[in-house]
Amino acid sequence: MAFEKYGNLQPFDDGHIPETAHGIKTRIVSYADCSDDIESSTVQIHDKVLTSSLCEKLYERTVEHEIPWGTYVTKEEAMSAAKIIDEDGLLDGRQSDTKCEEQFQSFSANTIQELATEAVAQFLFSEKLTTGTAVVHGNPIPSLIANDRVHGVQVWALASGDGSSVPYHIDYAEYIRYTENVIVTPLHAGTIQCTPNSIYQHMKGGTFAVNVHGLAHYNKWGYKGKKMEDVDLEKRKSGGWEDPHVPFERRTNNNVIDEEASGIVIANDGWVSIPYKFNQGILHTGNLPHLSSKIFDLDSERSGARRVIIGFNVFCHDVGSRVKQTPEHSHTFRKLVKLHRAMSKFGAPECQKSQSGAGDKNRKKCDSSGSSNTDGVQIESFRNNKTLRKILVLAKREKVKSDWLKCQESLTRWIHEQLNDAGSEGLAVDDLLSRWKDTQDSQESTKNEHETTIQITLDDVLVHINQMVFEEDENVRILRNDNSISILLENGLVKP
Repeated sequence: MAFEKYGNLQPFDDGHIPETAHGIKTRIVSYADCSDDIESSTVQIHDKVLTSSLCEKLYERTVEHEIPWGTYVTKEEAMSAAKIIDEDGLLDGRQSDTKCEEQFQSFSANTIQELATEAVAQFLFSEKLTTGTAVVHGNPIPSLIANDRVHGVQVWALASGDGSSVPYHIDYAEYIRYTENVIVTPLHAGTIQCTPNSIYQHMKGGTFAVNVHGLAHYNKWGYKGKKMEDVDLEKRKSGGWEDPHVPFERRTNNNVIDEEASGIVIANDGWVSIPYKFNQGILHTGNLPHLSSKIFDLDSERSGARRVIIGFNVFCHDVGSRVKQTPEHSHTFRKLVKLHRAMSKFGAPECQKSQSGAGDKNRKKCDSSGSSNTDGVQIESFRNNKTLRKILVLAKREKVKSDWLKCQESLTRWIHEQLNDAGSEGLAVDDLLSRWKDTQDSQESTKNEHETTIQITLDDVLVHINQMVFEEDENVRILRNDNSISILLENGLVKP
């Protein structure tokens, strides 16, 4: 993985090593444009960031889902959605709010992937990102559309009830941390608050707080405050933040230097505190530590009401494709993390615990014994544990599914390339099949590109062309004749 494509890989200690990464020292990717300097940090707020109907639908689907969900939206997907909507001026404010709502309803986004794509398009790939923004700290975040480093956006959602909070932390590519103990922070991170006014108006708490001192602050406090052992537990979990919205007499200190009418508070210790508000977007530099305070008086047990936040992490091309495979809170992510935890539990602990050179020696001893494999996991652990065997089968299925999706993406790109090369005259389907056969005879392009053993057959290519027609690929238009269906692409015509 190209960890140093845009930055440097450096040792880092936040007081935490994932249980799935015993024996691996923590490292972090340090980006030049995301330094510890407070001057490089940005926090900005966007009011009415989504159409109200989209924000409400995200609330409803997240509550219905019952458990957190996660997915990934590539830059291309977001740009495509933004372009379609923007043709009628929805994204840049050329229409009235009523017209915007009507326009959004016509897109009928219903699945989590569709809703996430629309949210990313409206929040991060529209004029709203650089206009109509309240910059609380630092310089405005420039347009992501022109940023060639951006690969896509990890999107996740949490629905929380009374007593819930999100402790002090920084965002990073979770699965990479689990498997390689490397911290890769996003380029930018943000949230949208989706609980409607009628529900959250009586809620107390849920304040979003972010510290503009970035990694310097996180390096001091560590993972969920673990490095500050002399501080009480509650203060560790909050990274030293104190809620400025509590009554003055209950504050242990008063270091507020600016308190706006909106309730946003900026303190002299670098904390920015932003009260919860429906359809409010918050975007900040990706390596800033942050939290969400405890919720009270939501009456969630009786009414079923929830405090819903949608999270966004913008990743670059160095790790974006990897994050896309296992976005945090996704089904695939949960399954694979469960597998890694089971493997670490049933593996030979002596092979994994030490972070010193002795750990390598122990691992070599385990490797040389006939009772374990190169990772120190004993075969008997699989034979005697039904749960572990089941997890491994599920993991294998997820791997095959992931490999097949990669092959389909590669095939779509290949078909577009062939049609572009052919020009306006187009290619017959038979010609495409013949070209594919010639390609496979000369090189195993798909296998080499994706490191997968899946082989695409001519039948697979034919089925995929069919899918491109009937699922209306973004570059495909359907022209119906009396006797046939033709596929008209931007730079070529395919005639069956």
